[in-house]
Amino acid sequence: MSNKITLVFPRLRRESNVWAPLPLMAVAAPLTDAGFQVELVDGRIIHPHLPDILATAGGSLFLGLSVMTGFQIKDAVMISRAVKETYPELPVVWGGYHASMLPAET
Repeated sequence: MSNKITLVFPRLRRESNVWAPLPLMAVAAPLTDAGFQVELVDGRIIHPHLPDILATAGGSLFLGLSVMTGFQIKDAVMISRAVKETYPELPVVWGGYHASMLPAET
């Protein structure tokens, strides 16, 4: 069984708003300490990002997305659909502000 986990920070509307993906790094640190191989894909700095996400997601235990309410949802939905079309058995998990505040809608 693979020990790889792919974590994705979807694109924002304004790509000038780039900072370290701290939410993903906070999730990745304990996973790495527990022996998992964590791959981070930051959609704000990789364009186009979908090919990299799909290539990285292959063989993962799951794909996690950090999603904020707003424009980022559109990109996260597109990523989720493409991943499920390519890897139907791969679990896709949403986290972040939007999923935490509005879990039923997410």
